[in-house]
Amino acid sequence: MRESVLRGAVLAVAVLSLIVGSSVLVATDWVLEMLPPDLVVGLEAFGQLALYLLLALVLAQSYRIARQRLLTPPAETTFPRRETATPVPVPGDDLAATVESVRDRSDETFETVRRRLQELARGLLEDRDRTGDAATDAIAAGTWTDDTLAAGLLDDSEGPPSRPLRERIRLALDLPSRQAPRELRRTMSAIAATATVPVESAEFASQPRVHTAGAEDEPTSEPEIPDGDRLPTGHWHGVTVVAFVGLVGGILYQQPPIVVAAAVGIGFAAYANIELDRDLEVTVERAVSDATPEPGADVDVVLSVRNEGDRRLADLRLVDGVPPDVAVVDGSPRLGTSLAPGESTAITYTITARRGTHEFEPVVLVDRPVTGAAERLESVSPETAPSITCQPTAPPLASSDELPLRTQGGRRAGSLATTDSGPGLEFHSVRAYQPGDAVGRIDWNRYARTNELSTVSFHDERSAVVIPAIDARRDAYYTPEFFAGEHAVDRSVTGAASAVDTLLTERHSVGLASIGPEPLWLSPGTGDAHRERARALLTSHDSIDPRPPASAGYDLGQFERLPSDAQLLLFSPLCDDTILEIVRTLRARGPSVAIVSPDPTTTDDPARAVAHLERSRRIDEVRGLGVPVVDWAWDRSFEDALRRAR
Repeated sequence: MRESVLRGAVLAVAVLSLIVGSSVLVATDWVLEMLPPDLVVGLEAFGQLALYLLLALVLAQSYRIARQRLLTPPAETTFPRRETATPVPVPGDDLAATVESVRDRSDETFETVRRRLQELARGLLEDRDRTGDAATDAIAAGTWTDDTLAAGLLDDSEGPPSRPLRERIRLALDLPSRQAPRELRRTMSAIAATATVPVESAEFASQPRVHTAGAEDEPTSEPEIPDGDRLPTGHWHGVTVVAFVGLVGGILYQQPPIVVAAAVGIGFAAYANIELDRDLEVTVERAVSDATPEPGADVDVVLSVRNEGDRRLADLRLVDGVPPDVAVVDGSPRLGTSLAPGESTAITYTITARRGTHEFEPVVLVDRPVTGAAERLESVSPETAPSITCQPTAPPLASSDELPLRTQGGRRAGSLATTDSGPGLEFHSVRAYQPGDAVGRIDWNRYARTNELSTVSFHDERSAVVIPAIDARRDAYYTPEFFAGEHAVDRSVTGAASAVDTLLTERHSVGLASIGPEPLWLSPGTGDAHRERARALLTSHDSIDPRPPASAGYDLGQFERLPSDAQLLLFSPLCDDTILEIVRTLRARGPSVAIVSPDPTTTDDPARAVAHLERSRRIDEVRGLGVPVVDWAWDRSFEDALRRAR
């Protein structure tokens, strides 16, 4: 209300200035004839001085406006990013960012990275030479590589090389060193070469890809759009002051063109500020071509907008609220248009569906008048807001025998062979005949040869209790490509869905779990209803959301409810050392553990190659604990990975 009154007052002043200025111009000669000549001469002298002061004021104001325009251009609302899905990091990019932050060899971070590389090199040499002493001697002697710089960097007894003059100048000017990161990169490449791992580039990947999702405990969010606010753009900043100065000067010096121009400028500025007083009256409607698509399917989205008001929207811009976990693959969710009263328009774009339930966010609109002096922001939601629900689809395996499960006994009939003898299909042993043995189990061929009765035993086939568990900690969200449509947790969910479907089809008791800040737990069960509950949890449970969790913590309390005869099938990319402690903890609680590990690592650059080698060593360490690991390459299907691991 106060702004409306102020803008009305400015307009009234402009009109009054026109009236007063016109009156003064008409009556000037009559007033001068009534004044004494000396007073007229004095007024002329004072007028000259006032003219110079006004000119100085105009120049100062003009300079201030020009300077402010150069330093702070007119404001313009920045729409939130909607075209790409929430990115997740590539393994090794956090290491690359750490290396790039190193200022000098004296930096504590440099020593931390150097120790990490030294430990990796020693482990690789131990795997090759089968002895720790030989690995230590090779690092101390520098014989593990032909790169003398890398050999010297890992040798504790060798001091840092002398700095080039350019580096000394940079350090004297308190600028970060380029030599220290370069030495670390070369050492990474040398370690990869020792393990016969080719590195595609000696430099790190481009900086936009060096990213760690959820680096802070608080999630990063886009700036809030102030709904309904009227925001000045600054396009006409200072114009009113210049116009008022011109108005006063025109009146004093009897210049009608200046008075008229100044009054028009004041009136135009007032009009520009009044134009957005009215609300933005628009409606939007959204439709999707398929509300329940399969993962990877294309979904067309049609967004229509209609001007329900009685004024023309000269400059209307909008961006649709595309769900943050899906990417736009065709078209654009943005629109810039002009709409007459009652007129409507529409845009169409295509998104790629991915696992989960995806809710669209409100449409963000920005309305500007012709003058562009201000803009009004609105967030509008359709009356009916369609969502997309995408269940993870994975074909069941040919048999549960393909899963890395161990044979064990049980009580309920099923199809998983155990180490015990009993009724079944797979041969176990032959024993002496006992009264009461079924006739069908007597080995008649042996009786024909030896005239002695014997009974054939088979592997007892009983149901298993299997809990597929998904590593959904923040450190499990990795992908081989920065903006890839699938990450390691997505792959784990796909594998778990396939395992659940296969095991339930064969009448095993199956549960479901996850590892993360707020873990998922489904008690073991059987039947079609249990299958649907598992599918629903794999589709939309918060603990396995497509976006990484804000917290790096995790909870293992759900595994205290594991049945004593349960087998744990853990899906994890094994991309950090914490998972090793988790595996040891789970094994100590009693259940049999097997791991399926989607591999999101690459060898694009030295840091990513290091992450690849560290993951390989973790797999060896887990296998050393007696835990079978299926290494699931990114370019292979789940079934193919299981088949190759057998």
